Amino acid sequence: MSVINDVKTALAGLKSAQASFETFALSTDKEQAKQLYQDAAKQTQSVLQSVEPRVQQIEQEEPQYAHDGNQASQGSTQVSQGQYGTEFASQNNAQQVRQKNQHAQS
Repeated sequence: MSVINDVKTALAGLKSAQASFETFALSTDKEQAKQLYQDAAKQTQSVLQSVEPRVQQIEQEEPQYAHDGNQASQGSTQVSQGQYGTEFASQNNAQQVRQKNQHAQS
């Protein structure tokens, strides 16, 4: 695996973890646990924001890794999309929990 694939895989994992923390925060009634999960989600977002520019830098330095490039780029995009699917599923779950909590509070 290339460095860009490894970085994109790590980013996908971080996004999935962030979505999970947000889901956990929304699904607990314990304030201390809720705060812990919210803090973890914020810290994960901070790490994401610091690493994402590296992907852009690699793609600029190595044009073959850019999104509109060759088969290697397309393969890495497919890998990332597969892992982002987990992130989207987690975010969807977080949204469902939010809606459930809002309905319960009404």
